[in-house]
Amino acid sequence: MKRFRFTLEALLSLRKREEEEVRREFAEKNREIALSQENMGQLRESLVQLQQSEKDRRVRSLSIPELRSSVSYRNKIKLDMITASKDLQELQRECESIRKRLVEATKRKRAVEILKERRFAQWKEAYEAQEQEFTDELSQKSFSRKAPPLSGASR
Repeated sequence: MKRFRFTLEALLSLRKREEEEVRREFAEKNREIALSQENMGQLRESLVQLQQSEKDRRVRSLSIPELRSSVSYRNKIKLDMITASKDLQELQRECESIRKRLVEATKRKRAVEILKERRFAQWKEAYEAQEQEFTDELSQKSFSRKAPPLSGASR
């Protein structure tokens, strides 16, 4: 009997490649999210440090231009945090979209894999049946060669 050959192997390869591409895209988006979260953490840390240094400075009494400069810098950090937060939310939305595409790609690939498994099971069943038939025929021929002639046929 012929070896097992899955006729949709090219489709399965295509689906696997698609899934891998989406996986890579998903991993890249997650890396971007991690960098964005790290940036947000740095901005928060900058704000906390600024607020602490300003608190210490106020005790020493600052001039009006220094206070104005301090307030503008604090506002800039807060604005940067808001922008970074919006960027992070957008990245998370994109990541969720990619995750959904990944789930869909995995389903599509799995559907072809299940079809391949079923066809292999059918092929294996047919192969084993053919093998059993061959074995039965072989043993029957072997038995008929070894069997003594029928006694009723010689009378």
